[in-house]
Amino acid sequence: VNKDIVSLKLSPTELIGGGTADTIVAGGIYRDSTATATDQSGNSWIKVLDGTYHAIVGGNVNVGSNDEGCASFEGDTHIQTHGGTMDYIVGGNMKDYAHPSFVGNTYVSVYQGTTVNKSVIGGSTMFYGQSVEVEGNTHVFVYTVLTDPEVEAPAEGEEAVAVKPGFVLGGCYDESEKVAPKKIALSVTGSTNVKVDLSAYETKDGAPTEFN
Repeated sequence: VNKDIVSLKLSPTELIGGGTADTIVAGGIYRDSTATATDQSGNSWIKVLDGTYHAIVGGNVNVGSNDEGCASFEGDTHIQTHGGTMDYIVGGNMKDYAHPSFVGNTYVSVYQGTTVNKSVIGGSTMFYGQSVEVEGNTHVFVYTVLTDPEVEAPAEGEEAVAVKPGFVLGGCYDESEKVAPKKIALSVTGSTNVKVDLSAYETKDGAPTEFN
């Protein structure tokens, strides 16, 4: 996988710029096919103010395969974006090998000024055909969403969140975009909570709009 990986190893971090379209920032660790898996236990905190990234990930990133298995994550993850451009925001673990576990709660808050090219995911993602589970609750909050980034912001001088074709999801996601070779499971043992605030917009009858 040709990506520039930044492993924060549970260090609270504020991202103020930089990065490229290939940069993945992981609140936990990155484990590739040459590394021994190191489980992470603790909470991660990531705040994005600006920059360009492929993904912001609250937990671990597991890529490739070997006999050492995968890196699991135990703890709560917290992601806040107040700016910047990224393809994905993932509250749990990204990608998988040998059934990585995520035990804890995820909190993802996407504020004005953020552009998400693809998707916001509260749980974990699957790529290699393994089962992905989150044992805990997921919380996703998106404020002033625009499905079309060309639409003007709702208030003069105020930036909006632009989520381009993709989705906002509280659970887990199969990002392989192909039929898995074996039965897989994407699950959350707990509650999934998604709130998309459209209160800056009005419906045809003039009432504020909010989607939960």
